[in-house]
Amino acid sequence: MKKFKYILIIFPFLTFAQIDMKKQIDSLIFSTEVPYTELLMPNESSDSILQTRGCGDRYLWNVIKLKEKAIPYLIELIDNTKETPASFPYQGGQCTLGKMAFIALEEIIHGIPTAELLNVNPEDYDCGYCYYHINLDKRKNRKKFKKAIKEWYEKNKINLVWVESNKFWTCESSSKHPNGGHYEIKK
Repeated sequence: MKKFKYILIIFPFLTFAQIDMKKQIDSLIFSTEVPYTELLMPNESSDSILQTRGCGDRYLWNVIKLKEKAIPYLIELIDNTKETPASFPYQGGQCTLGKMAFIALEEIIHGIPTAELLNVNPEDYDCGYCYYHINLDKRKNRKKFKKAIKEWYEKNKINLVWVESNKFWTCESSSKHPNGGHYEIKK
């Protein structure tokens, strides 16, 4: 009973469903795997050099399944620097709760203009998506990025449409997408 009172004191304006959703989103802190695709040499079982090494874990996909209901909560976590057990192979180091929230956000809304919102030119970097990690290493950049994401979402949410699809944004997978689709800006 004490734990319940504590939650109501901190979040008196949330409904029980919202408290459950917030707890589910906060569980991203336990994530052990980030989605990524790795270039490898072909082996006997594959003709392709593109192989998926990981596509996230249950904590991430459970949050992604919340779809648009999770978006405001995910945006609020973007500048959170608490480290998760997950790490980015070869770039980015340990994954923070904020980066995990952004991964979930990108999987719910495809096509977020990350480089534009970070105010960087990806061509100035020779390491793919590392411009994201490099620019979020400074606390002030995380706060600016969170503000830019929030403004971008508020400006564009009316133009977001649901697209039925099995296309993954954050990893290569031939599996059925848990959401069965994603949001993107209406063309």
